[in-house]
Amino acid sequence: VDGWLLSGLPTNIILHLTVTGTVPDTIGKEISQLRITEIDSSEKILFHYTSPKQLIIREGTDVSATLALSKGWNFISIPKTLSSESNSAEKLFAYVNTSNHQILGYDAQISAWKPVQAKEIIRPLTGYWVYAEEPISLMLSYTNDPSIPSTKEVYPGWNAVGLSADTETNAINAFAGTTWIRAIPWNLSKGSYGTAITNGGVGDNDPSINLLQPGWGYWLYVQEQGTITGMTV
Repeated sequence: VDGWLLSGLPTNIILHLTVTGTVPDTIGKEISQLRITEIDSSEKILFHYTSPKQLIIREGTDVSATLALSKGWNFISIPKTLSSESNSAEKLFAYVNTSNHQILGYDAQISAWKPVQAKEIIRPLTGYWVYAEEPISLMLSYTNDPSIPSTKEVYPGWNAVGLSADTETNAINAFAGTTWIRAIPWNLSKGSYGTAITNGGVGDNDPSINLLQPGWGYWLYVQEQGTITGMTV
């Protein structure tokens, strides 16, 4: 994107820019994420801003989607299987300034936090805690060679999970075949926990009203060991 001219706008505006697609091999690894210049009718510069962050994309990498992280802790999940070129923690989170905080997973089998190792594969249906010193978007590159939907074993008690689906989904369908009781969402845009979803709940807790969102992390409480299956590959 180069040279957008915006005129006749109100005093206060908010721009949301999303860049997706294949980056040509001729483009360098680092490009400015955003530059804004305000000029008057005589072309005098009134304001100039260059984003301090860089949008860094590997040449030839197809960016399927983005996942926005807020400043602070983010409880996230990956909606689909990532490509082999970008599915490890060290690649997916390479440009996140974690301020030396560990990226965390949760081992529900032993009810314990587990630091995510650099070479660990980041998988769908699993919830991860990621600290970001400043807002940044993860570039998600999905596999072009899908096989079967992902599965995840869940254990009695609380499990850190996510939704593997293309769109928001009813928890009854997403957790079918398990003895789930309650799911507590982390609202990524607000950076806080949302209203719990309860199996058999009503009102705001009703699974048919309070839908699961791709990219969000969830604490899922189940009574017995079981398996959740992704609704997409």
